[in-house]
Amino acid sequence: GRMALVARLVVALCATALVLTVQAVEAPIHEPAQSILGTPPRIVVAFSTQTNHTLQLAGCVADGAVKGGAHVRLRNVQDINFYEDVVVWADAVIVGCPVHYGNPDYRMLQWIEDDWSPYWQDVRLSSKKG
Repeated sequence: GRMALVARLVVALCATALVLTVQAVEAPIHEPAQSILGTPPRIVVAFSTQTNHTLQLAGCVADGAVKGGAHVRLRNVQDINFYEDVVVWADAVIVGCPVHYGNPDYRMLQWIEDDWSPYWQDVRLSSKKG
């Protein structure tokens, strides 16, 4: 019935994700990534989490960036020092959080609104990738 169809769909999606993951792992990295300064890029992976699922995903993103040659800081938005980690240090920022009823997690929104707002006009943010 309906549950069997859902189970087959989940198995098919997991198998597809596994194949794509294996293909991505087997794909060679031809040369390390470099920032515009010719040095390894510095990436902040900022996350908020309730059940640690987003932390696990953020860790995988960070691991992939390190394998690609980047320097990475993995930071919970509740612990991040925006000025030191983002404004001064990072070339790029990757963010991740749970979504509740179509809205980002309140901690991520609070971090963006409170910590980013003093720097909206700061020219150092204009060169950041995200």
